Amino acid sequence: MNLRASLPPSSSLEIISNLTHQVTTLTESLDTCTINSSRLATSLQDEKQRVAVCRENEKRLAARIDIVEEMLDTCQRDGATLKQQLNETQGELGVCIDDKEELKRQMESGVFVQFLGMVGKMGTGG
Repeated sequence: MNLRASLPPSSSLEIISNLTHQVTTLTESLDTCTINSSRLATSLQDEKQRVAVCRENEKRLAARIDIVEEMLDTCQRDGATLKQQLNETQGELGVCIDDKEELKRQMESGVFVQFLGMVGKMGTGG
């Protein structure tokens, strides 16, 4: 009886049991939360690394774009210069062809005049 007198009333035992159960449940929840937080921290670190790699790739691509744009500008300028030179060369070719035709005409006229002169000298009456 003495021992029974030192025990708390049964309602107190029920409260203690409920509190113990709540502490156990909260401890398990805290453990789960800690594990999940660790996983999330690892995932966050992985994402930060992927973002850093992505930004580096972005910088490299931007630099390549700048280089290609410069090359394109140079190519377009060179193309315009070559087009102008082609036009000039075609003009010079046209003049050359005209000169050739004029020389050919003059040569044919001169040969014909010489032929007439020769025929006149031969006395064919021609």
